[in-house]
Order: sequence, then structure tokens, then C-alpha cells
Amino acid sequence: MLSSLDDVETQLRKDMLEVDEMYLLNEGVFNGTLHNKKPGTQVWHLSKDRKFLIPGHRFGTSIALFYAWIYQLDKAGITYLPTFDWVETAQALVTMHNNSLKPEHTTLKRYIKHKVVPKEWNNQIQTLMGIRDNHNKSVVGEKGAKALIGEFETAWRVMVQEPEDLAMVEGIGLITARKLLTAIGRII
Repeated sequence: MLSSLDDVETQLRKDMLEVDEMYLLNEGVFNGTLHNKKPGTQVWHLSKDRKFLIPGHRFGTSIALFYAWIYQLDKAGITYLPTFDWVETAQALVTMHNNSLKPEHTTLKRYIKHKVVPKEWNNQIQTLMGIRDNHNKSVVGEKGAKALIGEFETAWRVMVQEPEDLAMVEGIGLITARKLLTAIGRII
């Protein structure tokens, strides 16, 4: 993986489209070092008797770049799991599988907030909500803006109406209609 983060990223990008969750297991131990007098990464392996760590290959990928990359993977929804060796990798896979079979999880349940799903953005409604009066107060709120766009479809079509036509929309009175048109520069 350290030899080409770009290749790993390309593979992850392809696989992301086909799965709901993605994990990247990284087997092995490494740390930052110098590689050809530049920041790099040093891999470590267990000795044959499994008592000592011995140095392995060095890569030109700096440890800072690697951690920044891992941070961005997390933001993209890919969970990074480091393991020491093949034994830990096997234990991690078995544990993840067994844990996924549990009907309900309680880990951090009191602290986890449900994911916020933003409402669909409607530029026309946002445009109307952004119109301010002389006191820098919004002339119409979300409910009024939705009602106006529901009736006239676009902010432009709202702005070219007469105050009496706007006042016929539920929730928009004649005073609000006049304030709205005055705020955009129309002379009423």
C-alpha cells in the first residue's frame, strides 16, 4: 500500500460504488523515517522466532502524507483498520463478522447522534429567504418562501408580480408582499 497510495485509491474508488460499507485493513507495522534523505516510511517485520521486530523495506511515502490520506478516507466513509500481522487480521475479520450478526449494538449508544440528512436545497426558496429589508431582517421565512415558489415556481416570477397577487398566497399578507417588492428595489 505504501508503494502507491494512488493505486490503492483507484481500487477503493471502483469498489465504493458496489458496497454499502468499506473497510481498509492494513496488515503490518511501520513508522516514519528517511528514505533517500527525504521523509519516508519504514516497514517492520517479526523475526522468524517471533521475538523481535526487524527493519524491512523503506518507501518514499511520508508518514504525514499517509496519515492525511487515512484522514481523508475516513471522511469519505472508509474505515481504516491497522493490524499487526496475519494472525491479528484473521482475528479482526472474525470479530467484525460476529459483531455484524448482533441484532443491536450498544457501544456509545448514549452518545451517538443519528446522522443528519439535509433537506433538498431549492435555490428559488433560498433566494427569496435571502431578501432583506432596511433593518437587515429576512422579509419572508422558509414557510412563506415555499408557498410563493409553490405558486409562482421561480423567484423571478415572484418578483415581477403585483403586491395584491402575492398577498393571495397563503401566509403572505399585503404588507409582507409590499416589503418584499420594495426590498428588491421595486417602487410600489
